[in-house]
Amino acid sequence: AVNTEEKSQAELNLMNELIVADTARREVEEKHKAMVDSFTKEKDALVEKIEKQQEKESDDEEEDDEEELEELKDILSQGKEEIERLEKENKEELATLEELKAKVAAVRGEPFVEELVATISEDFKEREEDDEDEDMLFE
Repeated sequence: AVNTEEKSQAELNLMNELIVADTARREVEEKHKAMVDSFTKEKDALVEKIEKQQEKESDDEEEDDEEELEELKDILSQGKEEIERLEKENKEELATLEELKAKVAAVRGEPFVEELVATISEDFKEREEDDEDEDMLFE
């Protein structure tokens, strides 16, 4: 009875770790998407600003364009570095998630893991759809 209880507790702990890891992975993906969106908006705004100024400027004002071009390059560089960091973090979270899935599969079997992952994915998909519905209300 103690062995079964320990096994059940271990299974519960593994499932909890799996859920936490999957949640963390999704959070990283959401942060990554938000940062890419923010970066893209900032970049587009600067490009538009530069294009408008280029139309209005005379030859004497070319230095301002160069400064803004440097600023745009800096933002692009920072954005690229942040995207690379988030992608690396996402890969690490995914590896952790796969390890946990393997542990749970070893204890409970692969069909149980597939069902659990499907359930978690479905829950997150429903949350994302709800979030999208809420976002549409504010647009």
